[in-house]
Amino acid sequence: MSRIFDALVEAGEANGPSRLVKRRSLAVGARRRRLYPLGGGGTSVAPPPGPTFDNDETLAWIARLTGPVTNADKLLVDDLITVLKGIGLEKFDLVQLYCIGTTEADALLDILGNFDAVNSGAAYTAGAHLETNGTSSSIASGWNPSTAGGAYGQNGGHFGAYFVDQAAVSASGVGQFDGSDGMTLAPRQPTSNRVAFRVNQASLTSTANGSNLDGRGLYIANRSLSNATQVYKNNAAIAASGNPNQNSTALNNAEVILGLVAGTFTAHQFSLFIAGGSLTAGEVADLYNDGLLPILTAKGLV
Repeated sequence: MSRIFDALVEAGEANGPSRLVKRRSLAVGARRRRLYPLGGGGTSVAPPPGPTFDNDETLAWIARLTGPVTNADKLLVDDLITVLKGIGLEKFDLVQLYCIGTTEADALLDILGNFDAVNSGAAYTAGAHLETNGTSSSIASGWNPSTAGGAYGQNGGHFGAYFVDQAAVSASGVGQFDGSDGMTLAPRQPTSNRVAFRVNQASLTSTANGSNLDGRGLYIANRSLSNATQVYKNNAAIAASGNPNQNSTALNNAEVILGLVAGTFTAHQFSLFIAGGSLTAGEVADLYNDGLLPILTAKGLV
């Protein structure tokens, strides 16, 4: 507990037991016991200075970091990976957290080590987001669902992003579209105040007019069957009313871009991008509530 407390002091969270402290303290007994030499033929189970982590994936991500990252951030990522494993790590092709770390290079890393992003002119704010300007900047995810060989498929998959800004923008902020089918996501369209999305389909599916008055939040577009799609904001579904449950048509062979879809730039503040296989409503709720919300809250992005 002392290492967790020290890490939270570093992040300014030592005024009381946070949700992170409560959850991690319950898991202390389940931690791996790493052995270190005492000398004279004996061994010790005492860990080295600093926090210990539950997941090898966390250690692999830490080894790739090039700039300073707080222990509190490292623990938040470790907890997120634990949540991903609870859902099924195989369901996630990539998780890019633009709000973690203090350098742009580290913010662009996929914490799972599969696909790193490339920034093309988006403004970086450490510990918060990457901001596209709507005229010339974008973020290439590095992920092409047709060539990735991951869990995302034509008849089952999810992709999503956390939008910090509340702006209403008519064009899709994330995705790819070849003119006949694709995967796109517009969190809040002007006038109608609705979410519009595609998941391997031709025409847009949309929620009801007035169903989304605030563009800020985690949006996940999901396909559960060849003829069934859903869209989620944070931890709950928003019912589709326009062109619901369209049949899947193809799995496009193109990289997913944030801030540039089908030749149109959009201005948004992105704090994360995530994609993979189809998720249930309960899995989306667990992902947000237990995995992503603690990170977003710690960064003041909720």
